[in-house]
Amino acid sequence: MWAALEAANKEKSTGVIAYVLAEDDVQVLKKANKSLDELLHGFWIENHIAGTIVLADILSTVQDQARHSERVPGAAYDSQEVAAKIMPCFEGTRSTLLANVGRWMSGAVDGHNPPLYILDGIAGIGKSTVAITVAQRAADPEINCLGATFFFSRDQEDRKRSLGFVHTIAYQLACYHASYGKAIAAAITSNPAALDKVLTQQFNLLVAKPLQPAEEDKAKLAQLSGKLFIYASTAVKFILDQQHLDPKGQLESLLELQPDSSSPLSQLDGLYFYVLHSAKPVKNAENWLRPFQIIVGAILVLQTPLSVMSLARLLDQQEGTIKATLGNLHSILAPSGEGSALTYKVHHKSFPDFITGPSCPSEFQIIEEEHHLDLAKCCLQVMSRQLKFNICQVPVPSVDQFKDLDDLLKEGLSTEHITQELQYALCYWASHLSKAKGMDSDLMALLDQFSKEHLMHWLEGLAWIKQLDVAHSALEEALATLASHIGKHLCIYIGLAYLWHQSRQSSGKYIRRQIMEFTSTKEI
Repeated sequence: MWAALEAANKEKSTGVIAYVLAEDDVQVLKKANKSLDELLHGFWIENHIAGTIVLADILSTVQDQARHSERVPGAAYDSQEVAAKIMPCFEGTRSTLLANVGRWMSGAVDGHNPPLYILDGIAGIGKSTVAITVAQRAADPEINCLGATFFFSRDQEDRKRSLGFVHTIAYQLACYHASYGKAIAAAITSNPAALDKVLTQQFNLLVAKPLQPAEEDKAKLAQLSGKLFIYASTAVKFILDQQHLDPKGQLESLLELQPDSSSPLSQLDGLYFYVLHSAKPVKNAENWLRPFQIIVGAILVLQTPLSVMSLARLLDQQEGTIKATLGNLHSILAPSGEGSALTYKVHHKSFPDFITGPSCPSEFQIIEEEHHLDLAKCCLQVMSRQLKFNICQVPVPSVDQFKDLDDLLKEGLSTEHITQELQYALCYWASHLSKAKGMDSDLMALLDQFSKEHLMHWLEGLAWIKQLDVAHSALEEALATLASHIGKHLCIYIGLAYLWHQSRQSSGKYIRRQIMEFTSTKEI
């Protein structure tokens, strides 16, 4: 190209250099211009490729730094460095403190349960021991709520500074769940300099921001909710449910829902179905659906809530089975209380309307009459197992010195022998019986045993829990239900009818006297 240009140069006699464009030189210059364009284009492509390679190398370096250079592997609770220095609490020690931390971990973040739990104290008091115990328990597969840990140490150079703190937390969270890993990778790609910013900006860019939903996602969720606050409330509970541990994935799944119609109620039904479908395991679904029907059906038709412990004994189920079955349903069946007082309650009346209605798929649908029948049997079985004469174990002298049962009850004698599930059975067996669908042989056999062996024990139990007035209405409900079965089960009907007649005549006074006489006679 340069040779062609030189060929076109002409030197005038004045010594001034000029380009003399002779007729023959036009084609030469056109060819030179074309060659120049091709070279410039090739130069641009070469530099673009080189630039892309350089940027890719930079990104790879940044990501490699995030994975290796900047993070501090020895800061995790289960690293060799930490395990060699810190031992967990011995079994049975620090129980109250650990229970408090456990309640904080499982509670919702609100005015009563702040997002930070600060464990302070003088050096050597055991803060690190408690912290590693909490981390181990949170990482247990049955709980699985540990996102990340960083144990600082004055003895280790990389753990006594905050330089790698955010990188380590972000890396552990990325390993903990894939959706967070994708979010943090996108954050680094869009802002590689985030790794070198000050600590607060690092935390916002690499930890906090990837977990936050986009504004358009919020708007779409609000659109799906329409005018139904319960939709928004249930959706938020579902997204933030600690059992799922993937709020971003939960949100994305909800936003993909396509309701069958524009009706707000149809959209709500679709949300309920999605929550139920998400809770059902992919493998061995039948092993989950059977206890689901028993447990959820019972919760829906219970006349008053029962703790998980008492519900398990009433239904003859394991507590662990109830918790596992309801574990992914907290957005519609809200847990309240803890320990032996843990109770599940329906979050909103629209859920029973859906799950007992025709729009609910048959695998989840609850037929209330069938579950009333099951609970009537469960109540009779509990009374058959637990009821007995003088259930509160009152000594004979105590009975003799009181003129009636009311005086005896005023003494505050312990009723600890009457369990919560027995109290429920005493009060509500007849109510479930009256709402049951049909009568089978198992139910009639239980009623026969009850009328022959436990009628007076039932009245005694009601008296101890100060619910004796329930007797009249309970017997009335039972008699109305059994009226069409007199021929086959005459003895049951006659026994209940006699007791009902006496309770109706004297409004409980006769029964109180009968119980006192019954108790004294039996003891003697």
